[in-house]
Amino acid sequence: MPLIQPPPPAPKMVTITVRMKQDDLCCLQAYEAYSGSPTHSYVIVGSLERLYEQDSAFIAWRDAHPNFSTDKKARRNGSPKRPTKATTSVAALSSAVAAAEAASITSRAEV
Repeated sequence: MPLIQPPPPAPKMVTITVRMKQDDLCCLQAYEAYSGSPTHSYVIVGSLERLYEQDSAFIAWRDAHPNFSTDKKARRNGSPKRPTKATTSVAALSSAVAAAEAASITSRAEV
């Protein structure tokens, strides 16, 4: 066993986009300068970690829901996914057109 252990693997990082009021961004930038933080991410992640540790109602909720997970990917703009429109295949559309034309020809022949 080596005396100096290798560093632990870096955690998986994800990128998100956040919309905020201009005043909130100014405060974030001011706090970043005040604290000497290298990035916005450092301040935001630190704030969230502190929130998770200190919100007793959230801690109780999280303990009551140990298997909670989000099973769907977040959308890039954060909006809920819209129901998909019904799509028609080209083959189905072609046969529908052919049937309509046949019915049209038949009705013209009967007149």
